[in-house]
Amino acid sequence: MYVNVYFCLNDSHMKKKTVKEVPVDISGKLKDIGERVKTQRKKIANNYENFAAEHRINKVTVGRIENGENYKMDSLLRVLNAIGITLEDLLK
Repeated sequence: MYVNVYFCLNDSHMKKKTVKEVPVDISGKLKDIGERVKTQRKKIANNYENFAAEHRINKVTVGRIENGENYKMDSLLRVLNAIGITLEDLLK
């Protein structure tokens, strides 16, 4: 399957490019990552709200990651750093 992607060349011109869509179950992958984060986090703190407060991370951010919702990569990396694991370790 191919999709049209539009990008801006300058303020007055948009260019259309057709690219092949990669079939990925993003939602499922986010949920899997969230479960892995939760499992690791529970080894050091049973409650995600206390964990977030202790590490100065927004509790909503921790909840979104653990529930498999969309988040920013830097948020995930901050949580992993607080847990004490690397992204590579998480994905093994």
